[in-house]
Amino acid sequence: MEELVKLSVEKLESYWTYEVCHGRYVRQFHEDRESKKEVKLQEYYLGRWDKTRVAAVLNKLQDSPEGVMGFKKIEGIKLPYLEINMTDGTLCDLNGEPRETRVLYMCHSTGRHDIYSLKETSTCKYEVIILTSLLCKHPKFKAPETGEHNIYCRPQLPTVATKPLNLVKIEAESLKARHQSFLTLVSIVCTIERV
Repeated sequence: MEELVKLSVEKLESYWTYEVCHGRYVRQFHEDRESKKEVKLQEYYLGRWDKTRVAAVLNKLQDSPEGVMGFKKIEGIKLPYLEINMTDGTLCDLNGEPRETRVLYMCHSTGRHDIYSLKETSTCKYEVIILTSLLCKHPKFKAPETGEHNIYCRPQLPTVATKPLNLVKIEAESLKARHQSFLTLVSIVCTIERV
């Protein structure tokens, strides 16, 4: 997980852009470009972290992962996660308290450390889910095996129409018309040969 500390990822929503710099901060910002040179930036830090807290969680992860893990259902599957609580964000206008964010890291074999979801759970309290393949190296954080399901097929019953009834009628009329055209062509050829 140490490799994540060097990375930052962004997620663009309709108005806000969210930036997660792993192990450092979570930020919400919007840029208004009034001209090519002038950019008006509106930003809020949703939580911060420092290297000593990162090191403490990584040590705890190696010693006793149960102390830093929890479970959450994602798309119907109960997945283990590593929780990082980022605090000391920008003061909230609504309650006067610093913003904070729970960052939940989940194992996903093809995860590229991107933001899977971000939501405000209560006033100025946020939850971010990050899918990362790095956490999959630890056996406690692997997703449970879903198992294989057999699929049994059986032949279609002859009483069930394989084609829509209207399509069958159109095909029959087309075949009849082609047959009639063929008979007409044969009679023309025979007439020409007699002459």
